[in-house]
Amino acid sequence: MRHSLLYFVLAALVSMSLGFSQAIETQNVQLDLNSEAVSDFGFEVRVDGEWLAITDRGGIVDGTIQEGLVHVYRRGTDGWTPFQVLRSPQTGHGWWFGSSMALEGNQLLISCPRWGWVTPGAVRVPYSGSGRVFLFAFDGTQWGLTDTFRPTVPSYQYGDFYNAHFGAAVALRGDRIAISAATSAVPYPQGTEGVVYTYKRVNGVWEEDGTVVGPGVPDPRFPASFGAFGRSIDIEGDRLVVGAPADLSGMVSTWLRTPNGWEFEQVFLCPYPGIVGQQWSFGQSVSLDHNVLAIGMPRLSCWSTNCPSLVTIEELQHGVWQRTQVLSEVNSEPYGNRAQFGYELQLDGDWLVVGAPRMRWGGLNVNGYERGQIRLYKRLPGQGFVLQQRFHNEQLSFGPNATLGNSVSADFDRGLLVGGDSSFTYPLPPGPYNHGQGITLLFDMQLGDDLACPASYNTSGHHSHLSVVGSLNRLDNQLTLHATHLPPGQLAMFLYGSAGAPLPLPTGGQLCISGPVNRLQPAGIVGSTGERLLDIDFTIPREAANLIAGTTWAFQAWHRDYAFQSFTSTTNAVSVVLE
Repeated sequence: MRHSLLYFVLAALVSMSLGFSQAIETQNVQLDLNSEAVSDFGFEVRVDGEWLAITDRGGIVDGTIQEGLVHVYRRGTDGWTPFQVLRSPQTGHGWWFGSSMALEGNQLLISCPRWGWVTPGAVRVPYSGSGRVFLFAFDGTQWGLTDTFRPTVPSYQYGDFYNAHFGAAVALRGDRIAISAATSAVPYPQGTEGVVYTYKRVNGVWEEDGTVVGPGVPDPRFPASFGAFGRSIDIEGDRLVVGAPADLSGMVSTWLRTPNGWEFEQVFLCPYPGIVGQQWSFGQSVSLDHNVLAIGMPRLSCWSTNCPSLVTIEELQHGVWQRTQVLSEVNSEPYGNRAQFGYELQLDGDWLVVGAPRMRWGGLNVNGYERGQIRLYKRLPGQGFVLQQRFHNEQLSFGPNATLGNSVSADFDRGLLVGGDSSFTYPLPPGPYNHGQGITLLFDMQLGDDLACPASYNTSGHHSHLSVVGSLNRLDNQLTLHATHLPPGQLAMFLYGSAGAPLPLPTGGQLCISGPVNRLQPAGIVGSTGERLLDIDFTIPREAANLIAGTTWAFQAWHRDYAFQSFTSTTNAVSVVLE
């Protein structure tokens, strides 16, 4: 009876006037282990489509050191829910499992660079710290191991694979995989470190198809040896990018695949000159997208008060790479001089997301507390990449330091940013350990304009919130309504119509959509993380007739909530123009 009455009230609403946009609080979805553990949850995060992988690289549970784990979440209409936990296939050899990951569709590449780890002080054995990389695939039911990759280039120093750290970085693009062993002592008299292995899928089978070794000294092409060669890598088609941030200022090189193997293409140097004792860490992160390359320089080793960090943009023009932009505005911002901007980044088309895990905020000392930050850039015609939005954690860490942006990942098609903060500390009930560690935050790349329609405060402890994300082009058929901060377990539905002034509902909340009010199907139950999602299907006859290019529509979510003398609540309303 109550449901019928509410639907009748919504259907009977009439036209209202257009509202104005307003600022709203930053919203996010939080994922954590919620257990009495000192862990590393969020050390590495990767998202693509319906899958999200989060590393807990290992911590202490009940006084015992644990091997690394990868938590896989799946996106559904009720939000992100735990799906499966992946471990090293060999018990006792899972140290740092999940240190680096690459996710593409139903393929998940997970590194374990300290595979073969032995107790400190024990006799060295050939496989100690040699590393392994595991490829998991989703078969429609679960994620299972399909391939294992191992180092094949012996150390020049030891003659075996001791401490090669194979899997220091990994990359997966279509039929190409790249894996680095960034601490291998490769066979050069100078002892340069690092080798990158590449693999190609042929008839469904992954085959090693070449290696790239950091150039030795002397070499007229390079001003110094390539220390930590392979600390960061990316691969796309027949081009490989390798970062080597450990020598002096750091370097990045590109390599092209030819019939003779991988051949050197070009070297990129730090914008600052090399100074003995100053490591700018240029090349700590790299991301390649067609003819554009982004390189991060987070300035990891810096003890002064002035520690500039930056990101360079390199573009391939007429067959030659040119530096077209340097993003460094973070250095001039309050508490931004130690931000480690560029620690990790991801480039995709006109979008660039950059982590700044040591970005500070005002606090009790002169530099404030470290909270970390994620920055989103968009390339605009004639302007290059321009800062669009900053994302941070709304809640303070239980400890003084947090590192949001230590790992970042984005699904730009769905309008989702993910940031890992493995140092975030939050209180837990009394136990052997009084705190847990690690958090992962999900942020929406919101489209449209918010109407003057304040959302309801509900029993979740927040104001409910609606984001419109994805693509406004109806031909893409990839527009999503994402409601967050809702009371879990309650019914929720999405509505659309013309924008209107707030109209209080007799059951609670206020509607900011004028008639006719259209109810999108299906309604459903809010998930455990307080989410409800709906992918708009532009092929449904009613939506195909209404939601046409050039029209303006307002969207809002309505949900049950038995609190504050109300039976229902509403989110903010968002107005968009379809393309």
